Amino acid sequence: MMRVAIALLLMFASPAALAEARFALLIGNQAYDASVGVLRNPHNDIALVGDALAKQGFELLPPVKDAKRSAILGAVRELVRRLNGGGSGSIGFLYYSGHGAAEKDTNINYLIPVDAKEPGTTAFWDESVKLDDVLRLLDGARSAAKFVVFDACRNELQLPTKDTSKGLVPVAEQQGMFIAYASAPGRTASDRGEKSGPYAAALAMELTRPGLDHLNLFQNVKEDVLASTGGAQQPWESNGLGRRVYLTGTTAPVIDAPSTRTSEAERAWRWVRDTESQSVLENFIKEFGNTPFGVLASARLEELRRRQVIAPTPAPPKVSSVGPKNPSFEELAATISGSRKLLGLSLSMLTDQLRTKHNLGKDVKGVIVLEVDPASPAAERGVKVGDVIVEVAQDAVTSLDDIVKSVDKVKKAGRKAVLLRLEDGKGGLRFVAVPVQ
Repeated sequence: MMRVAIALLLMFASPAALAEARFALLIGNQAYDASVGVLRNPHNDIALVGDALAKQGFELLPPVKDAKRSAILGAVRELVRRLNGGGSGSIGFLYYSGHGAAEKDTNINYLIPVDAKEPGTTAFWDESVKLDDVLRLLDGARSAAKFVVFDACRNELQLPTKDTSKGLVPVAEQQGMFIAYASAPGRTASDRGEKSGPYAAALAMELTRPGLDHLNLFQNVKEDVLASTGGAQQPWESNGLGRRVYLTGTTAPVIDAPSTRTSEAERAWRWVRDTESQSVLENFIKEFGNTPFGVLASARLEELRRRQVIAPTPAPPKVSSVGPKNPSFEELAATISGSRKLLGLSLSMLTDQLRTKHNLGKDVKGVIVLEVDPASPAAERGVKVGDVIVEVAQDAVTSLDDIVKSVDKVKKAGRKAVLLRLEDGKGGLRFVAVPVQ
């Protein structure tokens, strides 16, 4: 009877009741000594992020504010205890907002407790918390997936630059942990913001969007922070998790629209279907031969060749300034892309002529920038003619439709900017965050 009762209980239990245990610890240090650098937003940060985590089913441990070394380590131990009690598959989330730095001589990362004084001295480091100690404690919850977010390395930290780096240094990937840093190695993070810092605001926003696995969620956070700080602050991550974790739940799969490649071929076909130029059709077939419109182009090309064989040699054509002319494939591509202006950019598919003109190798894949509106945000962020867009929002770009689709997805998600990965003729790669609103 007991087994039957348990089976019935599991059968009728709600999905939420059967979900994995979730625990979150939030630590915010801001009331530092003036010699270290007072902060204004860590308490706001942990309140904002904590509220977002609670809405995703996380049980919040008592928030830790303005903590000393022992309080920080004690709180982490309690998180580990709760995770081990939550059973296999539990999820832990540790968010720290406050000062952090790396000691130059040892390359050891530290979280700075609120009572630390005399920055840069031996006593200062002895009073601080080694990042490795925190990670070592968390490793004690072996069966849990751990998320660790260090919103540290603040500009306001008063340290002797000759002895110390305000930013953290890279650490080895930790199995079973996803570690997110608010700024790149050796760089600082901003504490500015009316209600929170920029990283906390972006993280809290993304935690409200359903159906995101942790990789996409933190990529969105990165793009949002890059956009809000004008590229000055670039978050980075270290992923030691062996599976994707959906912090905001899952959604039903979306059925894709008809092939974007076919859609692009259909638009191009409207321009070439009445052409008398065999070279235009040959190039069209080379580009879109594996689509239904490639079959139509092949039939059109065969018809032109047949007519050429049976027709008498035509007289030289008269040059006229009136009437339509058959465009080259390059002109056709530019015409099609010219009607596709996005983000203040005129875009084109890559052709051999464009590759030669802009010194781009055959291995470069993407969509090239033909024109940049000088008044556009893209121009302000350094996008220039000849740049090739190879990724949009971390999605590879092979056609104009890829860009449209990715930008639309970013807009529908309510994000303020889209992250472009650009390549130039010298082989240089860079990221640019361009506003979409």
